[in-house]
Amino acid sequence: ALALPTTVGQWLEVCPRQERCGSGSSGRRIFWESFDRERRPWFQGEFDLLSLKMVKGSFIGNECAEQQALFLEKLLQAALELGAFATPFDYDVNIKTYLEFPLQWGLGASSTLIYNLATWAAVDPVQLLFKSVGGSGYDVACAGADGPILYQKCHGAAATATAKWEQISWPRPFVQHLYFVYSGMKKSSAEAVSWYQKRSGDREQSLIKKITGLTRDIVNCVTLDAFDSLIREHEEIVSSFLQQQRVKIRLFNDYWGEVKSLGAWGGDFFMVTSARSFAETKEYFMSKGLDIFIPFNELVRQN
Repeated sequence: ALALPTTVGQWLEVCPRQERCGSGSSGRRIFWESFDRERRPWFQGEFDLLSLKMVKGSFIGNECAEQQALFLEKLLQAALELGAFATPFDYDVNIKTYLEFPLQWGLGASSTLIYNLATWAAVDPVQLLFKSVGGSGYDVACAGADGPILYQKCHGAAATATAKWEQISWPRPFVQHLYFVYSGMKKSSAEAVSWYQKRSGDREQSLIKKITGLTRDIVNCVTLDAFDSLIREHEEIVSSFLQQQRVKIRLFNDYWGEVKSLGAWGGDFFMVTSARSFAETKEYFMSKGLDIFIPFNELVRQN
């Protein structure tokens, strides 16, 4: 897959807590706080440093409290299994995370957290993903990349999965005709992965071969017309496999360019192409009630 890291991400700050614990191990804690783009807290919790289970938590304006708690527990315990925290802590730890984009945008709140947590814990970030919540891992690789990457997952089973990627230069002359549009619909990546795994079966290798070939063509194409053709073919293949109608057909049938689904298919952001002006293209999507419209070069990190 061709994967594009964004100019916005997430910070993780770790420091010892000022107050030392007593001699009993039961006092050791991770005090966790998560802040949104406006520096407002949306999660606060305490985790036991031995069991890495949450002992106290509050979720502010978040309907998925239990799922978020389980997610953090899975990450911490998977890091432990990968060899992290070998030296016992004799003090409490403060962890704070800061998002640089709205939480609902789906630009990688989970993947950037996994990358940052793995960096602190000195474990492989993609293996941390495979061992905890699963998925392809491309987005976790993106979290540590300075520019576009070509990503390949090897071996299917989570227990034996590996991955490799390389950073590439992708300054194609047509990128000024590419934009990202926020759909206003948040979709769960974890649920999408689970659904895909139930459907893949015997058709998976054929699908991988087709998509991989398209990826190579996309990396090498130099004109907007060629890019449009490849995007359209990509969408048609995935549409057929998922048995879901293409977003362009369903929502933008009168649009002159192409529309590429991103993230959990059909949610979060779309990438759109347009040979017409920025103003005319933006006006089209605003007329559809979609006012978050971002040029390619403002959102994609280039090396």
